[in-house]
Amino acid sequence: MQPQFLGSCEQILADDFSYPVTTGITTVRTTLQVSVTQAIQIWPGQGAQPLHRDDYLHHRYHPGPDSQVRVLYAATDFTAQNGATLVVPGSHLWDDVRRPRLDEALPAVMRRGSGLIYLGSTYHGGGQNSTTDQLRTAVIISLTRGYLRQEENQYLVVPLDIVRRYPPRIQQLLGYALSPPFCGWIEMCDPSVALTETDISILGARDLLT
Repeated sequence: MQPQFLGSCEQILADDFSYPVTTGITTVRTTLQVSVTQAIQIWPGQGAQPLHRDDYLHHRYHPGPDSQVRVLYAATDFTAQNGATLVVPGSHLWDDVRRPRLDEALPAVMRRGSGLIYLGSTYHGGGQNSTTDQLRTAVIISLTRGYLRQEENQYLVVPLDIVRRYPPRIQQLLGYALSPPFCGWIEMCDPSVALTETDISILGARDLLT
């Protein structure tokens, strides 16, 4: 819910989509959902990660519409020596033929508590931690378009009793919201009913077009 991160995701990923039916044109808005949350450490003596794009998990071709926006929070200070994430500026505009070079990458040097927001189409990778005795720890959160599959299955990793304690917006971001027009329903109802109903078999199906 950090405003700069969530705002960036909404601006980049939440598009309007229009489709025709016999009664006219219907326009819906793309929803957002959590794709993955994870912590990553680079230990002393560990080499650099290959430069890569995260959106290949959605079989994306480049250049093209982005499928995800990610934030990498520094849980420790990030330095060029302890493995600060390497980022290739402007690489989100490249096609799939051009390969990144290490000399094009810049270390995301930042203090603990800072965050790096980047597109899934940006080439990046963990840096080398070969000259320090420090652990470099990152916390990553990724949001993706609501009609795409999550990288990490949030329905299985976050128990329902915990989801029910979250504010409605967090519940929606975890996937307990319909991605219009038709993705994610339960008995053709919004999946948020799973948070209030103990027996979804009693739900009556309805027409999502009306």
